[in-house]
Amino acid sequence: MANTLEVRIPEVVSAAVPFYEEHRLLLHYADYDERVNAGWSAYEQALKSSGVDYEAHVYEGVNHGFHNDTTPPL
Repeated sequence: MANTLEVRIPEVVSAAVPFYEEHRLLLHYADYDERVNAGWSAYEQALKSSGVDYEAHVYEGVNHGFHNDTTPPL
């Protein structure tokens, strides 16, 4: 939704927080999410080399979908 609103009404949305897109980024990752985290180093390098402003957080002790209350615990 954040990406859609940023594209459709940029004059209203001054910042958005998508999870995995290259915009002004606030990134949230799960410590145990091996599939996503495997690409983090290359992704971070691409963000830096492209001059993308981002902030990343890794939440310890959680797996993919930690922000979804229907995700089963580890």
